[in-house]
Amino acid sequence: MASIPTFIQDIINKATAAASASAPAMVSNANTPPKVYSPSMDEGSWWMFNQLRTTAEMDNLKLDPYNSFCNSYSSSNSTELNKQCGRLTEYNCKQVGCCVFTSNKTCEAGCATGATYSPNLDYYYYQNKCYGSKCPK
Repeated sequence: MASIPTFIQDIINKATAAASASAPAMVSNANTPPKVYSPSMDEGSWWMFNQLRTTAEMDNLKLDPYNSFCNSYSSSNSTELNKQCGRLTEYNCKQVGCCVFTSNKTCEAGCATGATYSPNLDYYYYQNKCYGSKCPK
């Protein structure tokens, strides 16, 4: 059986202690949740709810390295984005959503429709998928 995380065990212990003070016969032991209501339970539950909600909200911000890179450069400044894409390795270039790795073996600003500044390419990689008529097999 998996152990209970410390912060949850602390909440259970506080709620159990509060419930024991008002109705000791209703609580079986310190390792089980209390069977009676106590206002201190609201605090612990609210804290736990907020921790879980905050974690979910942070996940939705897409702060992983690949999304952060693209979000760092405004779409209105494509020359700077192109310069920064050029500094990426081939692997990283193929991962981000704002750069393409070209048949010229360079990383440039672009999207699924191609490179922003190199329109006539044999092929290019966007998010690790090859596009074009001459993709390597």
